Amino acid sequence: MIDLSEGVRIRYALIGAGVVLVLSFFGLRWWTSRGNSMPTNSWITVVVLLMIAAAVLVAGWEIRRYLRSSKKVAPPSPQRARATLVAAQACALAGSVFAGWYLAQVLVHIDRVSHGADRAPLILALVSGASATAVAVSGFVVQAWCRLPPEDEDSSGSANGYPAIPA
Repeated sequence: MIDLSEGVRIRYALIGAGVVLVLSFFGLRWWTSRGNSMPTNSWITVVVLLMIAAAVLVAGWEIRRYLRSSKKVAPPSPQRARATLVAAQACALAGSVFAGWYLAQVLVHIDRVSHGADRAPLILALVSGASATAVAVSGFVVQAWCRLPPEDEDSSGSANGYPAIPA
């Protein structure tokens, strides 16, 4: 059974990435063996993935700053804190699934490059996979930043003088 009180675990993200990798690899091999071309990637995808990773990190930084501060820092709204956590968890899972998709493309492109095909699609798939991995890592980092310290869970306030963010 999945216990979501601990948040999204890396194990589940790796399982998702592995399943997508295997299914995509065999699907792409089948697709290209029928004479079809590989799906095309775009550098815009890389930029968008990196912007998503940065946006989640920026949103999570506010929560981290509040939870780690010994000074009186105004708390973020509970809705914003919850939305940040949900976005981080979505990035952790979606980033890992996209990384599996791009890694499958890399594996298929490696075979094609060894037979004389252009290397540009391989490089773009590698960079896209790295960008998707950055999204997943940013999600896990922000999820960790959103975790309440153990002493705050049972008390009604936090160490910085403001009430703790309710769950």
